[in-house]
Amino acid sequence: MDARDKCRKCLSCQQLCENPGDLVCARCNISYTAPPKKYKIMIVDDDLQLAQELKKKLEATLYFEVATAYDGAKGYEKISYEKPGLILVDVFMPRLNGPDFVEKMRREEDPHLRSLPIIVMLEKENNVKLFEAGDIQGVIQKPVSLRELFDMIIHLLQIRKAA
Repeated sequence: MDARDKCRKCLSCQQLCENPGDLVCARCNISYTAPPKKYKIMIVDDDLQLAQELKKKLEATLYFEVATAYDGAKGYEKISYEKPGLILVDVFMPRLNGPDFVEKMRREEDPHLRSLPIIVMLEKENNVKLFEAGDIQGVIQKPVSLRELFDMIIHLLQIRKAA
């Protein structure tokens, strides 16, 4: 049986397809088929449960491969060998907090690392003031909406790919 003959969830809106033969979601116009290449993302958050939940949900879409780090220092260390295309980072973490992590990334000698898109996950919206203007490309409020996060990630990765 061909995969197109099975009913499945939309990768973006997570709704069941209306017609199992469709290749594109009728609600949000996102393809049901996985892209030829997975995007690598890194989640840097000291909330182990949240990081693992986001990793599981993002990888379930088949669009992403997700690496995790549970403090800013470990996240910064792992970036050089994980080589993500985008980073999700928490604000308050041990060893290297979110604003210091972002500042360190923006001072990197490697232009690829220096220019990585960064999405900050905030518990309070006013915490965005902790970051320098232009250093972050997205902000998402906790608890994280998977749909909003998915759309933001895809948008930022498409911009990066086009550049």
